This record gives sequence, C-alpha cells and structure tokens, in this order.
Amino acid sequence: MRRIKVTLKPLSAFGEEILGETLFGQLCWQLCSNFGTDELERLLKGYCEGNPFLVVSDACPEGLLPVPELPSNFWRQGASRKELKKREWIPIERTKEPLETWKEFSVLGSQYRTALVQTHNSINRETGTTGFGQFAPYDTAIDFYQQKLKLDCYFLLRDDFAKEHLLEALQNIGISGYGRDASIGLGKFEVSHTEEVQWEEKPGSFLALASVDLSESPCTYPTFYKTKTHFGRHGSTAALYGNPFKKPVLLARRGAVITVPSDKGAMWHGRGISGISNNGINCVHQGYAPVFPLGHIRRAE
Repeated sequence: MRRIKVTLKPLSAFGEEILGETLFGQLCWQLCSNFGTDELERLLKGYCEGNPFLVVSDACPEGLLPVPELPSNFWRQGASRKELKKREWIPIERTKEPLETWKEFSVLGSQYRTALVQTHNSINRETGTTGFGQFAPYDTAIDFYQQKLKLDCYFLLRDDFAKEHLLEALQNIGISGYGRDASIGLGKFEVSHTEEVQWEEKPGSFLALASVDLSESPCTYPTFYKTKTHFGRHGSTAALYGNPFKKPVLLARRGAVITVPSDKGAMWHGRGISGISNNGINCVHQGYAPVFPLGHIRRAE
C-alpha cells in the first residue's frame, strides 16, 4: 500500500472533529456518486477480510501526531502529571527523540481548536415564530480551528485505487461539507497539499492514528488504549429509509499503542466491520487505522 499525506485547509467552522472512520464513510458515498456503485463494490471486495482499499487517519494539526496513550511510568517525569495529561500532540520531528521524553515536547490540543455554542431556531410556519417542543430554540456545539491552521490526514491506498480518485472525492466533500450540519455551511475545506511519505517499517509497538477495532488482534504487552463507542449513521440516500442510525461499535481511540507478536513492520492494524446496519443494508465500518512505528518500548528509568 502507498501512504499519502493530504494537507487540508479549513474554510469554515466544523460540526465535529474530522475522524478517520467518519471521513472513510463519506468518501465511500462520494466515490459511489463519482464513479458508480459497481466501482465501489469492486473496491470493497475483501474489505472485511483484511484487504482494505483505503485506510483513513484522523485529522492532525499540520506537522503533529497524537501522543501515545501510555501510563505515566513510561514517561520521564518533568512537569506535573496533571499538566502532562493535557498534552495531545507531538511534533513529527521530535519522534526521533527517545519515547520517554515525548511528553516534554508535546503540546496542548486546545490551542488549535476553539469550541463554541451556537443557537438555532426552528420556525413554526403557521405562526412565523419559534415556540415550544420541536419549535423551541436549541444549542449546538461547533468547532473553530485556529486561523491559518492546516490539518494533515494520512491515507493508505491499495495499488488498484487511484490517488486521483481519492483527491477528487476529497475535493467534492470539501465543497459540500464534512460531517454534521454540512447542509448549513459547516465542514468546508480545500485540499492544500499532497505528498507520499515513508516511515521506517520496524517491528515492535505501533501508534494508531485513528480509532481501531482490536477485537481480533493478537495484542501483547505493552498494549494500551482508551475506548470509545461510535454511534454511526447511514449516509446519503441510505439515511432516508428506516432507522438512520447504525449499531454502535466499540473501538480503541486514536493514540492507542498496539503491540503484536511479529518480527515485521506494519502500515495498519485492525479490521473491517460489517453487519452494523439496522436496515439490512450491506455496509461496512472502518475498524482499521494507519499506524506510526514506535519500535520496542519500555518503561522510563
């Protein structure tokens, strides 16, 4: 597989964080729209059997990677433990330093994104005003990225999936909007830059760059992660029939440290998830994650 880094430039506020599993689903619908159902079905053949055509990372602030989810005894103690826990991102150039020192070079995530609450009104067309119940004003949270901030997303592409098709689909999503409330102007972005990147393929432990399903992975020590429950929704026209919500999926969060008994490197871990539609629709969920090699790690001395 090829590893492509795509740098995105936000053009609006976002209704939700750019997550690999959500962006993957939206890309599948966009590919279906651009190139037809037959082409998407061809690409998805073998997806849940360990042969993904595309693996998508979460969006990271430009030049940064997520800090590994490790217990405090893996870090060299400098600042207070409470302060260290808030640091979410590590500059890529600092990953050449010993792992136990990464927290000292890491930065706060809150400095890149600001969460605000926006009030919306539902108008009763009979009275021309708001009211009670379904017509009561309501608040939603939106995120503003720091001015001029760009975001890095990492994509793993199978050899039979063209990079040009990925970029075309991404550009279309950037125009229409990503995620929640795209229909009211949120989630707009443009593709700023692309490049193929190479990381040393070494065995040992790996850092997950997106949420990952480890239910069938033969993980060994040291493996550490925090869990999340993803409540997915059908996209495009599939959201209009029956129940729009998919079955919940339990995943390990971005930043998971994965160790498997192998003497080879890896570009991704996890598995494709099927059988998640309440409507009987044949759909899949990304349980794969691109990974960054950490090598053999140990507790700080």
